[in-house]
Amino acid sequence: MKEKNQVVPDEVLSKEFLSQFKTEADVSKFLKQLHAQVLEKMLEGEMDAHLGYEKEFCGREQHW
Repeated sequence: MKEKNQVVPDEVLSKEFLSQFKTEADVSKFLKQLHAQVLEKMLEGEMDAHLGYEKEFCGREQHW
């Protein structure tokens, strides 16, 4: 029997979750947003690693 190379667990792709997508455009929009969020988190991680600490917030200003 061939093993599945499954990146996303079935629990994440529940019927309830998938029911929000009515068209291919809905799926495309979601994937673009997901891609942007993943890239942002990756870049934040790179910046944290580069600086040696996580970004800090002081009042309304953001400090790296």
